[in-house]
Amino acid sequence: MNTLLNHSLAAATAGVTLLNDALRNQGVPTQAVEWTPPLGGKDLHDVMADSRRSAANELALSRMLNSGALLVDVKPASEALNLGRGEFLHAGPPIEWARASGPMRGALIAALLFEKMATSAEEAERILEKNGLSLEPCHHRGAVGPMAGVVTPSMWMFELLDPSTGNKSWCSLNEGLGKVLRYGAYSPEVIERLDWMRDVLGPLLQLGVRAREEHIDIRAIISQMIQMGDEGHNRNRAGTLMFLRDLLPFMIESGSSTDVARTARFIGGNDHFFLNLVMPACKLQMRAAENIPGSSLVTVMARNGTDFGIQTSGTGG
Repeated sequence: MNTLLNHSLAAATAGVTLLNDALRNQGVPTQAVEWTPPLGGKDLHDVMADSRRSAANELALSRMLNSGALLVDVKPASEALNLGRGEFLHAGPPIEWARASGPMRGALIAALLFEKMATSAEEAERILEKNGLSLEPCHHRGAVGPMAGVVTPSMWMFELLDPSTGNKSWCSLNEGLGKVLRYGAYSPEVIERLDWMRDVLGPLLQLGVRAREEHIDIRAIISQMIQMGDEGHNRNRAGTLMFLRDLLPFMIESGSSTDVARTARFIGGNDHFFLNLVMPACKLQMRAAENIPGSSLVTVMARNGTDFGIQTSGTGG
C-alpha cells in the first residue's frame, strides 16, 4: 500500500460506457469490462424480453421528469403512516432480528428504548429475540429510511406530495452525525436527542410548514443546490441552508424564541439535514414510474445491511 501511488494507475470500469469515457477524456488509462448482471427470476427475465420495453421505458422516463416534490406537512409516523405501538419500519428488504446486521440491531434497540417499550438494551434484545415487534420495510408504505434507519410511531416525518400523481412519500428527520440511531447507536445521548426531536423539533417544523401560504418546492431547491456544487448526499450545505431560509421566518412567528434558536442552530449546524428531504423527493420521482407493463426501469434499490433488493416498474415490486 505504501508504494501504490508511486506507480501509474489504470482503472477498470464496468457498466455504462459513460464511466469509461469520462476517465479516458481525462487521460486516465482504462480497461472496460464487458459485464452485465445475470437475470435472476422469471418475472425479471420476462420484463427484459418484453417487446413493449422500449416504449414502456420512454413512458416511465416521461413520468419521472414530470413529477414533483412539495413539502406539504410534518407529522408523527403514527399519523402519517398509521403506525401503531410495536409497529416499526426499517430500511431495505424484509428482515427479521435473527438475520439483522449489527447496525440494524442497534437501531432496533434504540427504537425500543425511545418508544419506552424497554428500559435497557438487554430487555430490548429479549423482546426482539422473541419477535415481539411488527417489522416492515419503509418502502411497503411509500416511505424511505436512511442507513440502518428505523421508523417508530413517535418519530416525526417529512410528508412530500407529487402533484402530478397525487403520490406521497415520507422520511424521518435527520439526527445529524456522530452517535445516531441510523448508524445503530443507542446510548443515552441518542435517546435524549430523539426525545427533543419528538417534543420540540417536529412540532416546530410542523408549525412553520403549515404557516406558509405556499408549499416548499423541494425539487426547486435540489435544482439550485446542484448548480452550487451540492450533490444532495454527502454535501448538503446549500440545500440545508436554503431550506432553513424558506422556513425560519415562519418558525419564528409560530414558536418560542428558545425553541426556534435551538432548532436553527441544530439545522444550520447539520449539513446533512436536507438529505432526508432529498430521499423522499427521489422516492416520489421513482414512484411516478411504477407499474408500467413492460418497463425494465428500476424504481427501488434498498439495503438493510444484510440483503439488497430492487423493484422494477414492470414487475410491480
